[in-house]
Amino acid sequence: MRSLSMQKKSLSIFNLIQNAKEGDEMAFSELFNLYWKDIYLFIISKNVSKEDAEDFCILSFSKAFTKINQFNETKNFKSWMFKIAQNSIYDDRRKQEIKYIQKTSNTESNYFDLADITPSKDLTPEEKFINQQNLSIVKNKIKMLPMKYRVVVELRFIQEKKYKEISNEIGIPLSTVKVLLFRARNLLISLLNNND
Repeated sequence: MRSLSMQKKSLSIFNLIQNAKEGDEMAFSELFNLYWKDIYLFIISKNVSKEDAEDFCILSFSKAFTKINQFNETKNFKSWMFKIAQNSIYDDRRKQEIKYIQKTSNTESNYFDLADITPSKDLTPEEKFINQQNLSIVKNKIKMLPMKYRVVVELRFIQEKKYKEISNEIGIPLSTVKVLLFRARNLLISLLNNND
């Protein structure tokens, strides 16, 4: 028989999920805080670096937030989050594999070369131009973000700082940095998709 505290916890999680489905960002933030550590440790267990695990966590919660209405309340929320995280990792590995295959299939030799899996600094002028254009578009969209999001995005993705460094630099808790990056990522994706 389940204890009364377990039943109350299940009920409160159910209520948070219901509120999140209704668009309550505070409810989703609570779910984010409740499950961050579990999802992070799960991702780490999949042989992902600590830094990449944080990015995968944010990606997983972002996907969950956009698909929260698809969540079936008869299922376990943590299991659903694990599945999203696992699929995110698999998707990323598949993309990396495809990039590697495409890169190696374009060469005449069939031997393994470390240069085939490391980013090349010898881009063609056309590739450099396209990269600069894309970076310019993204930077312009970042400038459109509210200041609280812009700061963390610039520190993370432009200056490539770690989450802890961002937390220390702007004097906010680590969990707040993660939530801000999560929200900023969603806003930025929306801005990029509405590329007027």
